[in-house]
Amino acid sequence: MGLLVRRGLCTFAAFCMLTFGHADTGAALADKRVALVVVVAKSSKIKSMSLGELRSTFDGDNPSQWRRPFNRPARTQVRIAFDKKVLGLSPHDVGRYWIDRKVRGERGAPRSLTSSLQVAKIVARFPGAIGYMRADQMPSWVKAVKIGGKSHTDAGYPLFVQVP
Repeated sequence: MGLLVRRGLCTFAAFCMLTFGHADTGAALADKRVALVVVVAKSSKIKSMSLGELRSTFDGDNPSQWRRPFNRPARTQVRIAFDKKVLGLSPHDVGRYWIDRKVRGERGAPRSLTSSLQVAKIVARFPGAIGYMRADQMPSWVKAVKIGGKSHTDAGYPLFVQVP
C-alpha cells in the first residue's frame, strides 16, 4: 500500500506542477508590443512620413534618389512585422514580390543590415539613409521619424513588433 500511496502522491504532484506551472509559464511568456521606430540621421530633414510614403520608400518603386532604405534580414521578427504593416505582405509574399521585380528587371530589395546597431551606424553616417529598429534598441545618435504624424511614444502609433 505504501508504494501505491507514494505513486499516487507523485502523480498528483506532477499533475499540479504541470497544471499550475503551465499557467505561470504562459503568463511569463506572454508577448509584449514594442514600437518599430523608423530612423534617420540627426541631420536629416525628414521629420514625419505617412505609411504610404514609407511604403514607397521600401517597396522598390521609390523614384527619390535622396532616400536610401535599409532593411533587416528576412524572416526576423522585426522584418516580418515591418513588411506586414508597411508593405502589407507576408514573409512568403515578400519573397515572391522581390523575385518578380528582379525577373522584370526592376529595382531590387533594399539592402539588409544584420543588427539595430548596424542600421544606426549606417543611418547616422549617411544623411539619405533610412531604416527601422525596435524602440528599445534605438541609440541617441539617430532620429526617430513620426509615422502618420505620431511619434513612437504616442497612442495610436502604427508600427509594432511582438517580442517575448
